[in-house]
Amino acid sequence: MQPTSIIKGSFGLDQRGFLHGCSIFANVGDRCVSVDRAGNVYVSNGDIQVYDPDGKLQNTIKVPERPTSLLVSNDQLFITTASSLYRFQL
Repeated sequence: MQPTSIIKGSFGLDQRGFLHGCSIFANVGDRCVSVDRAGNVYVSNGDIQVYDPDGKLQNTIKVPERPTSLLVSNDQLFITTASSLYRFQL
């Protein structure tokens, strides 16, 4: 599976319908992204990679199964897989 490019910025469309005003935040991930209150970005990429708001890799959260979705709620990260639900305190 090809990595997903995560883009950031104030988006607009030019006359041809192309995005402008954005830049590559991270060129990783294959399924989902979630953001916490502080602006940290959680990307599923086999494990969970955690980026600060500027796009610098801060941490990798190891999970025993490949994530299928992520959700940040309050100070917790919920990770679903094909057969399990994991909860991490942030």
